Amino acid sequence: MSTIKIAPSLICMNFLNTRGEITALNQLADVYHFDIIDYHFTRTFGLPLEFLISVKKIATIPIDIHLMVDDVEAILDKLIEARVNMITLPIESIVSSAFRVIDKIQNANIKIGIAINPITPIESVEYVLDIVDKITVLTFDPGVAGQKLVDVTLKKISKLSLLKKENSYLFDIEADGSCNAENYQKMKMAGITQCVVGTSGLFGLDRDINLAWAKMKEFMTNEDIYRK
Repeated sequence: MSTIKIAPSLICMNFLNTRGEITALNQLADVYHFDIIDYHFTRTFGLPLEFLISVKKIATIPIDIHLMVDDVEAILDKLIEARVNMITLPIESIVSSAFRVIDKIQNANIKIGIAINPITPIESVEYVLDIVDKITVLTFDPGVAGQKLVDVTLKKISKLSLLKKENSYLFDIEADGSCNAENYQKMKMAGITQCVVGTSGLFGLDRDINLAWAKMKEFMTNEDIYRK
């Protein structure tokens, strides 16, 4: 079985040690998860575009921009200009412009992801599964950190995994939210190929990011932890 890729969520990092943590994670992680939020899609703020420019100067692994915004096209040109590696779009915000926006991103040679909220059915992304690089399943409602896993999202991951296998699709299946010692093995069994790790899964495990990473890998490799 292929190794599950790890995407640290930079919104959860220690901003007083940004350079130190990114320098360490450059050697450990597969991709950076970068949340940009507009306070309308969900009532919270994310990371600013200016911070993205600074991160790009020291990051040596890909950066995946997870947009949680109502107006995707308002920021799209700036992200393309910044030459990010992937843009993950909220399906709920692009129902009337999905193919136009996807074409624009792919024509800029940037990978494309689609994110779906817990309440959003898999059928909403059915017609793009053969053209996107990743489907991100939000495993709890966006906007409030520290929520518990919404169990029904595991069924969505399993359904996506089955569709991928049946149709020989190539997209990654990512879990975003509550990817920690309690839930990781359940997500793995459901079929994820990538997971976003935040406070409970990585940054809150130790003040030293290298020790935190080691603790994270311990629960990821111990299949007996929290097995139901």
